[in-house]
Amino acid sequence: MAFQYATGLKQKPASLIFAGLIAFLINPSLSIPPVRPEPVLRPVSVSSFSLSPYPINSGIQAPYISAKFVYALDVQSMAVVYIKNPDQKIRPASTTKIMTALVAMESLKSDTIVTSSKTTEAIGKTIKLKSGEHIGFDDMLYALLLESGNDVAFALAENYSGGYAEMVKAMNLKAKKLGLENTIFKNVSGIDQYQHETTARDMTILASEAIKNPLFADIVNTKQKEIKTVDGNIIHRLKNTNELLGTVDGVKGIKTGLTDLAGENLITLVDRNGHQVIIGLFGSQDRFGETKKLIDWIFSSHDWKSPIDNR
Repeated sequence: MAFQYATGLKQKPASLIFAGLIAFLINPSLSIPPVRPEPVLRPVSVSSFSLSPYPINSGIQAPYISAKFVYALDVQSMAVVYIKNPDQKIRPASTTKIMTALVAMESLKSDTIVTSSKTTEAIGKTIKLKSGEHIGFDDMLYALLLESGNDVAFALAENYSGGYAEMVKAMNLKAKKLGLENTIFKNVSGIDQYQHETTARDMTILASEAIKNPLFADIVNTKQKEIKTVDGNIIHRLKNTNELLGTVDGVKGIKTGLTDLAGENLITLVDRNGHQVIIGLFGSQDRFGETKKLIDWIFSSHDWKSPIDNR
């Protein structure tokens, strides 16, 4: 199939820009249109190229944010909306659990009963699983992605074919298949560990892949959930750690992350007016407030246009 590059805007030849500058020097009253940055080049089929509107900024500057690393992506066109140090190595914290969930779903079935036996060894945030609890796999995914339980990640790894080490291996293999070139996983929960690292670009692209899974998309868009052990004797009441879900128009969740070394991390899916944007925000001092600022700026300062209209 023939391919061409979706660049968002026509390339502006250097000679044309130079001529414009010379004209401006001769006549300063002339207005030179701004040269907008091109979206990331992405090879797509001709048919996809003609059907994927992409966001065009109206000229309003992005708000100041403290986050050190940001990657905002339009899901349909895969055009970049905003970036800040997108390829610098970072600690993903519990956004790691996006990959944990995807790999678990490839191995374990919905009717699998997950048994926890060593969850007391988990450190960091937990849902207080007790050794010997038997919980359905889908319910465990809710506990993993809503409450971000490290003990839940540990239990899923225990029940993974081959155990903990094989699950981490599978996570890294999937990262390679998805083209996440700067990502290495060393654990399943996201605790700070040497060489457990990624980038804002890689994690946002991972999230764009994850939402293609209907179960994953439904879970991260859930505000609260009650799960029980198979015998019904133990109840865990779960609450989504994403404070924007249910409070900011169009937010469909995805995943939070927080450790002392990583800072505040948040990957968010927003769906407004038929346009989906994923914002990966890392190393922030106010992940919820700053994500909301970016959401407001993106949807108030951008128009989605078809590449055909700009040829």
